[in-house]
Amino acid sequence: MRRFVAVLLLVFACASSLVAAQFKPAKYYRVGGKNILSDQVITADFNNDGVLDLAVADALSNKVSVLLGNPDGTFGPPIIFQAGYPVSIASGDMNGDGNQDLIVAEYGGTGTGDIGIFLGDGTGHFKLFGAYQAGIEPISLTVADFNGDGNLDVAVANTGNEGSGESMMVFFGNGTGALGKPVSYPFELKDGGPLAIAAGDLTGDGHVDLALGVVDISKKNPSFVAIFLNNGTGKFKLSSKYLAGGFPYDIVLADLNNDGKLDIAVAADGALGILLNLGGGKFGNVTTYPPCSGCGSLDTLTVADFDLDGNVDIAVTGYYYDSVFYGTGGGKFSSAVRILGGPGKSVASGDFGRDQAPDLAITGGANMVAVLLNKK
Repeated sequence: MRRFVAVLLLVFACASSLVAAQFKPAKYYRVGGKNILSDQVITADFNNDGVLDLAVADALSNKVSVLLGNPDGTFGPPIIFQAGYPVSIASGDMNGDGNQDLIVAEYGGTGTGDIGIFLGDGTGHFKLFGAYQAGIEPISLTVADFNGDGNLDVAVANTGNEGSGESMMVFFGNGTGALGKPVSYPFELKDGGPLAIAAGDLTGDGHVDLALGVVDISKKNPSFVAIFLNNGTGKFKLSSKYLAGGFPYDIVLADLNNDGKLDIAVAADGALGILLNLGGGKFGNVTTYPPCSGCGSLDTLTVADFDLDGNVDIAVTGYYYDSVFYGTGGGKFSSAVRILGGPGKSVASGDFGRDQAPDLAITGGANMVAVLLNKK
């Protein structure tokens, strides 16, 4: 199961002294509830001013915080709304009005959870439009147009509970913000379940496929990435499975070797795992890169060219420290370089300072999100 480690007191004050040379010292912004470990952070333009904003889920406080960005890379005070134990969030225009909406996976404990659709008004404020029953313990979601009708759909990974309810679900949107009845793709696992999900065209056929990170601790090789290929109508078929390099807590699909095909990066408990796309939805064996010394397991990751050398880099959050793996070309990466002195829970990247260089936002403890601007 994915860990919900409630580290309530993290020493962020000392972090700026350990920031790698790539980034300026972190600035910290309050989010969510008091002394609560913030969960996932995402970035998008929520108020249509051309500047990236942040949205942060705080599961233990049942809150989502939106921080509106300024052109200089700073952020305003949080706009907070309630959501039921939000563990995963995504953004997209669910009703076609030109405003970004928020899609929230609301964890259900040992029972069923919900997918909440919160419609944005274009000013950074959101209102609940509808809640749709997911499976047991929904843990991760992704948003894309899976059936090619021009409307955004939602796919969710349900961790399940001790051999019951482990599944992937796909909800189809109708363009108004509403979701239809989900199609379920169950797993038969004795102990474990899906932990992460990501969407992208893995075959180059124009259809959005899915990659699912799964753990089954009853097996000798318990962690794998399952590839589900889309037939073009939004129906998926399990194509193949690949070892993940450890429990796959997060997955990102990106072109890691500049060949025009989407590859897979996995944040795992033992290492960063890289699976290069061989074409036709097939992938090579996982190449693993261990965390920095003392960093512990990896939780989440984001992909960008932080040093602007033309090679994609990967920033990760770790159980003890956060770090960057710099791309060296051909889908290979350097050893990890620490970027923070305390552990983060989630990381997102974007050009917050509008200087053509990707920056970082990292959630952590004591209701804080850290923003690290790129020195270029």
